[in-house]
Amino acid sequence: MRRLKSSLALVLVVVCLWACSKQEPPTEIQTVKGGRAFATQWQDETQFVIESTVSDLIGMTYYAKNGVGTDSKTFHVEAKEISAASATPLTYQLLIRYPDLSETETILPITGPIWAPETFRGVADLLIKKVGVNLTTLPSSENSEDTLLQELTNPTPDVIEGQNNTISTELQTHFLSPLRHEQAALLLAAFTLREFSGKFFDIRAELCRMTAHLGFAEALRNGASPSLEGKLARVALCTLYHDQRLALRLLDEIPSGDRPTDAWVRALRIRITGDYRLSTKSPVLTLLEQRETFAMRAREIDPTLTNRDLPKADELRQLTDWSRILNCNEPGVEIGHEILRRSVRSEIAETTQVYAIYCGTNLSQNEFVDKLNIEPEPCVTVSPSGTTVVRVIGWGHWAAFLQRHLCHAIESDFDFLQRRWGVPEQAQKYRDFVDEQFGKLRLFSFVQRQNATEESYYRKAQDAEMTVIHKCPHLVPTTVWNEICDKVPFAALYIPPPHAFVNEWHRPNPPPGTAYEIVARIRHPSLTGRKDFAEIMAQMHEMAPYDSDVSYYYLRYQGSPNGHASLTGPAMESGYGPVLEYDSVLMGAVAEAYRAQPAKFEEWMKRAAEINSCYNYTLAEFYVAAGRDADAARAYEQIVFNDPDAVRMSNQCDWLVQYYEKTGETEKATQLAESASEVYSGEGLATLAHLLERRGDFHGAIECYAKAYERYNDAGSLVACLLRYEKATGKTDYAPAFHELVAKVLPHGFEKIEAGKLNGPPISGVVILQEDAETQKVGLKLTDIIVGIRSYRTETFAAYNAIRDMEPDTPFTLTVWRNNQYIEIKASPPKNRFGVQMADYP
Repeated sequence: MRRLKSSLALVLVVVCLWACSKQEPPTEIQTVKGGRAFATQWQDETQFVIESTVSDLIGMTYYAKNGVGTDSKTFHVEAKEISAASATPLTYQLLIRYPDLSETETILPITGPIWAPETFRGVADLLIKKVGVNLTTLPSSENSEDTLLQELTNPTPDVIEGQNNTISTELQTHFLSPLRHEQAALLLAAFTLREFSGKFFDIRAELCRMTAHLGFAEALRNGASPSLEGKLARVALCTLYHDQRLALRLLDEIPSGDRPTDAWVRALRIRITGDYRLSTKSPVLTLLEQRETFAMRAREIDPTLTNRDLPKADELRQLTDWSRILNCNEPGVEIGHEILRRSVRSEIAETTQVYAIYCGTNLSQNEFVDKLNIEPEPCVTVSPSGTTVVRVIGWGHWAAFLQRHLCHAIESDFDFLQRRWGVPEQAQKYRDFVDEQFGKLRLFSFVQRQNATEESYYRKAQDAEMTVIHKCPHLVPTTVWNEICDKVPFAALYIPPPHAFVNEWHRPNPPPGTAYEIVARIRHPSLTGRKDFAEIMAQMHEMAPYDSDVSYYYLRYQGSPNGHASLTGPAMESGYGPVLEYDSVLMGAVAEAYRAQPAKFEEWMKRAAEINSCYNYTLAEFYVAAGRDADAARAYEQIVFNDPDAVRMSNQCDWLVQYYEKTGETEKATQLAESASEVYSGEGLATLAHLLERRGDFHGAIECYAKAYERYNDAGSLVACLLRYEKATGKTDYAPAFHELVAKVLPHGFEKIEAGKLNGPPISGVVILQEDAETQKVGLKLTDIIVGIRSYRTETFAAYNAIRDMEPDTPFTLTVWRNNQYIEIKASPPKNRFGVQMADYP
C-alpha cells in the first residue's frame, strides 16, 4: 500500500529509544501502572485479532441459535499464548464464557495466515456444536444473483452504504445462509479496498470481520463449494493481507463470465500485481477498475502525469478517492493546490452523506467529532432499547475509516502549505483552524505531531499520542505510532511516559502468515530481531512477489544481516521480476543501481522514461555529466514542454535555458526562462536570474532574487548575487535594504578559518539532516556540522548559500565538525548543491 516512492535507497532508521532498546524480540510484556502495558483487554496485536474475530463468531453463533443478540458484556473470550517463543506453530488457548453455556476451552494453533477463514474454522464448528445451532434449517439451495457484484463495481460511499443496509437486512433474516455471509465479506472487501489513508492506513478491524464471516460461512457449508461472492471475497482478503501468490491462484480458478465478475477479477488482479495495463483489456471500465488503475498508475508512474491523463469528466475526479490516492503519492504543487481546496471538504461531505444514509438523520457540527470517535462494533449488537441489530459495516467501522482519511487529508494539507508550497504563515493559520475544529478526534494528536514546527507544540502532541497508545493501541495505525520515535529538526527527541513499547504490541511481527504493512514494521526489532528473520523475509517475498517493498527489504537483508546491503542491478532484476515490465519507479531504481555502468544505466533509464516521461530529467542530467549536450537537450525537450507540473518544470529547466543561450537560440532561452519565472518557484526565478546575469543584466537578476527572497525568505541567493555584482562591477549601488541584508547574513563579514586552528565544538553552523549519493560521494555524513565553506566561516544556512554561490559551479572546500574534531572536505556537486536537507545549528 505504501510504496517507497523516491529512490528506494532508504537509509534504515531502526525505531528509537524505546523500540530499539531491545535487539531481541520481547519475551515479557513491559509493564506500566497496573502491571499492564496497555489499558485494554488486549496486550498485543495478535491477541486483539484473535479475540476480535472469535467475539464476532460468538455473537453470530448466539444469534443463529436464539434469533436475538446478546450484549458483548455477557460473554467473554480470552486468548492466551501457550507456545514457546520460538515454537511452531504459534498456539493460543481460548477461554470462552458464554450465556447458557458452560465455560469452554479450546486450543487455537496458528498454522497459516491469521486472517485465513480456516484458521478459525475449528472455533466456529465448536461454537455451533456447543450452542446447538440446528444446521438442518440451512437453505437447501441459494441463487447467487449478480446484483451485488454489479452494484459494487460502482463503489461510491452511497452505493456501499446502500448495499450495507440491504445485505445486513437479508443477513438478519437469513442468518444461517452461507451466501449472505459471503456477500457480507465481499461488501467489506469493497469497503476496505477504498482505504487510501497514507500514514493513517489501518484495516485490521475489517480483516477480522471478513475472516469471521467467511469462517462462519465455511462452517455452515461444511465442505460445500463457496459462492462466487465467497470466492471473490476470499481473493480480496488474501490481497488485503498481501498473500499475493494465493490470491492469484484463487483468482485463476474463477471462470470468466458476465461483466461484473470480469470487472472484479480484473480490478483485483490490478491491485495484486500493480499491472495497470490490464485495464486496457476492457473497452469500458467500471469505476472499481478505474480507481484501481488510477491508484497503480499514480504509484508506479507519476501522480501528476496520471492525473493529466484522467478525463476531465471522469466520475473518479468527483469522488473523495481522487484526493486520497494522490495524497498517498506525493503530488506536485499544482495538483496540491486543487487538493488543498477539495480534500478536507470532501472528507467532511462524505462523512455527513454516509451518516445521513446510515442513521436517517443529519449530522450536526456539534456532534461531528464525537460520532467519528465511535469504535468499531461487533456484527451483532443489542441497542440500548434491547433491539437486536445485525450490521455488516457498523457506524464504528465507518467512523474509524472516515477519521483516518480526514486525519490524512489534514496532515497532507499542512505539509503542502509548510513544506511543498512553502508558505509557513498560511500553514500556521491552517493548523490553528483545524486544531480548533478537529482537535478532539481520537487520532488527532498524531496529526499534530506531524504538523509540529516548534518544541512546545511537539512535546504536547507527543504527550497526547502516548496517552492514546496506552488507552487504545488497537486503533493506532502503525506508521504514525512509529513516527513518535522520529527525530525532529527543531528539538531534541522527546518520548514521555507511559512507555508503551511498540514491540510489545506488534507481536508476533508481522501478523502470522502475512506480509501486512512491511514498510512500517521493518523498523521494529520485534521483526528484525527475530532469530528466524531471514526465513520470514524469504517467506514474505515468496508470498508477495509483486510487493516491491517486500522485495526491496528481502534483497537488502539477503545481502546483509543488518539490512545495509547496497542493491545491485542484477539482484534487483531478479528480485523484482515481472514488476519491472511496467513499474517505472523500479526501473529508475534499477538504473541507479547500474550508475557505475553507463550503458546499463542509460538502457534502464530510457525504459523508465518511455513509461514516465519525467525520467527524462534524470536521463538529461546523465547526458550532461557525460558531455553529451545534444542528447541532454533532446531529453529535456521530451518533458520540459509537456510536463503537467509547471513547478517541476520550472525547477528543472535551467540547463536547457543556458544551452539555448549558448547555442544562439536566444529567443527560446528567453521564452523558457520567463515561463519558469512566471511559476514563481524559487528555482524558476533563479533560472531567469541566471540568464539575465549571463547577459550582464545584474539589476534584472537581483530583481528576480529579491522576489524569491520576498516569497521564500531565500536570503543566501540574493546576497550571493549582490556579492557577484560587486565583484564584477566594483559597485555597491544597490538599495540600502540590500546592504542591511548582506550585513544580516554575514554579520562578521568574510572571516577566514582553518580547520587546524579551530578549538572546541562549534556554537553555530549548518547541520546535515539527510544523506544522498552526492553527500556520500564526498564523505559528508548525517549530523555533520559545516562551520566553513571556501575557507570562510559560515554561521547560518543563508551564509552558507551566499558564500557557496559567490563563485557558481566551482569546487569548494568545507570545514566540518565531526567526532570531536574539525576536518576539511573537498566537493563539487552539480550546481554546487548536494540536494539534501540542511538547517541552522543548533
